[in-house]
Formats: sequence, C-alpha cells, structure tokens
Amino acid sequence: MNFKKFFSFMLVLLLGFSLIGCSQTTTEKKLDIMVNAGLKKPMGELVEKYQNEKGVIINVSYGASGSLYSQIHTGQPCDIFFSANYKYIDKLDKEDKRLKMGKNIFKEKLVLVVSKDAKDKIKSIQDITKEDVTLAITDKNAPVGVYSETALKNLGMMDKLNEQESIKARPSNVANSAMLIKENQVDATLLYKSTAVMNDLSIVDEIDNSYSGDIVFGVGLLSEENEELSKDFLSYLEANYDMFEKYGLEFIK
Repeated sequence: MNFKKFFSFMLVLLLGFSLIGCSQTTTEKKLDIMVNAGLKKPMGELVEKYQNEKGVIINVSYGASGSLYSQIHTGQPCDIFFSANYKYIDKLDKEDKRLKMGKNIFKEKLVLVVSKDAKDKIKSIQDITKEDVTLAITDKNAPVGVYSETALKNLGMMDKLNEQESIKARPSNVANSAMLIKENQVDATLLYKSTAVMNDLSIVDEIDNSYSGDIVFGVGLLSEENEELSKDFLSYLEANYDMFEKYGLEFIK
C-alpha cells in the first residue's frame, strides 16, 4: 500500500469513527420535565434514581405551576408537566392543543405551619388573626396561593388579615414560603402538608378541604416525539410512589 492509498484509508476510517460518535450523541435519550415546586424533594430523588438506572438525561425545571404553564405556552420545551392544579394542564389541552395524555396523580391537604419563635402564640388557625402575628401567603400564580386565599375567605379571616396588614410577604411559590418559616422571617404560612413534612416544619393545624377546595396535583404528557419515554418515566413513578407517600402525598392509583 503506497502512502497515498494509506492516507485515504486512514481518512475514511477517521470519518467513520466521527460518524459513529455523532450517531451516539444524536440518539442520546433525554427528557424535559416541569414540576411544581411542592414536589421538588421527592421528584429530585426519583429523577436521580431513574437517570442512574435507565441512562436517560432529565432536565428538570421547578416553580409555581402558573409560571411553568406560561413558559410552556410561550414555547419552552417540555415533555411532562406536573401541576399543583389540573386547570393548567387543561389549558394546555384547550389553548395549545399539546396534551397527549393527562390525569390526576396526587391528593394533598393544606396545613398551617409556624416558625420557631411563633410556636407559643399560634396554636391553631384562629390565632393568625392576632394583631402581632405576621404571615406569608403564597402568590396566586401558584395554586397553593389560590387554595390558601380560598380557605381564609371561607373561614371569614381574609378581610381582617388585610385590615391589620398581617400579610407581610407574597412568595412566588410554595418552596419560598416554606423557606421564610425556616428562616424565621414570618410567624406562619399555609403550605401543602407534604411541603411541611419535607422541610421538617411545625404543623399546628390542618385545613379541611371543605374550606380550601379539593387539592389535586395533575400530570400532563405533552411531547409526541418523546411520548414513549415519557410514559416509561410515569410508569417508573407509579412503581416508586412510596418515594412520594413518605412525604405525605396520597397517590391516586
């Protein structure tokens, strides 16, 4: 083999390896999922386990369900959307025509949690109307904010709290509200029970769903291209639902 033929042979060989490398990159399995902030801890554990076992790369965005819906609505890539209120998944079906499959997945409850310094003065939901109590109520862009305001209105407390200017913060999502309690920046807030458990916060009262309305988390599959992989991830979640139930979430089978 002369030098010219040898050089041509090596060039073809190198090109072949290059094409194989490109092929491996383009066939890499990947999922983009958006998750309401209340599920951050168990979802993080599930995603890590799934990635390790399946070799799939999962990009996760956490936030208020309303904000995540807006991102999806404006074109942000998303294969699976976990929302703390099914209405946002329903909107994607009616307005964007993107929903491939949707269903309710978890039941929740609203609880009153207090900071370390407020344990003595707040023993029940009735105590939050005391004049010296400071509150955080999550913004209504997050479903927990809607549930919280609905409960307070039905309990006949919202007007008094507004008059007293007791609400000192309107965090953007449930995780930020929990952080204010952990950092002792306000006396109390309303959270999902699972969020309180995840953050090891003091629960002093549980709000009946007759005041807040039924709290049900939903999931929507949005991608046709990744539909099979998305279904596999949801099947994996169902097989590992105990990872969520240990935080107080009730799985809807």
